[in-house]
Amino acid sequence: DSANTIDSGDISGDAWVVDIENIRYEDGSGVVTTDTTVGDLPGLDVPIAFVTFSAASDTELKLSTHEDNPEAGIVVASNTGTTDDVLLLKGELELDGDSDVTIDELPVTFAPTTSNFNTMVTSIKLIIDGEEYSESVPSIAAAATASITFNDLDFTIDAGDTVEFEVVAEIADTDDFTAGSTITASVTSTNRAAMDVENEQGDNLAAGEKSGTVGGEALEFRANGIAVDLVGTPTAVVT
Repeated sequence: DSANTIDSGDISGDAWVVDIENIRYEDGSGVVTTDTTVGDLPGLDVPIAFVTFSAASDTELKLSTHEDNPEAGIVVASNTGTTDDVLLLKGELELDGDSDVTIDELPVTFAPTTSNFNTMVTSIKLIIDGEEYSESVPSIAAAATASITFNDLDFTIDAGDTVEFEVVAEIADTDDFTAGSTITASVTSTNRAAMDVENEQGDNLAAGEKSGTVGGEALEFRANGIAVDLVGTPTAVVT
């Protein structure tokens, strides 16, 4: 039994080796014998290495882009009020290993063009597996890039599970910003490194225990999209 004061800070790379020096057995006639020479018994060593809980549980949190992530294109928004629940980004969080993890902070990067972010977006929220978290909308200048950190999440992912997450926005009246302005949302490698994620023992996941990114596409906001009418289809001519 180890002392209860030992934690991951005490790990120094040392290892123990347990030697099996003899085997004591009782034969059919009741004679008890201690044997130190049979077979490979001398020198039979059992190594014991000390590692962190994270290493022992082989924990890895993987981020990836969901197949339903919106493609680049035009989003038709209202010019008489706000447009609710516009999907900007959709991704997945997959947890490998034997330990559950708790996510407390998840940063998301936003890149607006033509108009400032806060003139286009009136509210922003993160939805993980149905749980909603909102943050205030910062002023991100057009053609600039900045991150919004969704914090105090206290969201647990069970070992072996995969959960989906979405970043959705309420878009302002299109009269409040320049038509054709775009927003791109993504979870970058820098965002991933800044995520606050703890395993069951309360240790933060190391850089090597988090991988992947979630790539977003530029969504263009207008009051009117392109109206197209089908006027005919080509006909093959056989000569």
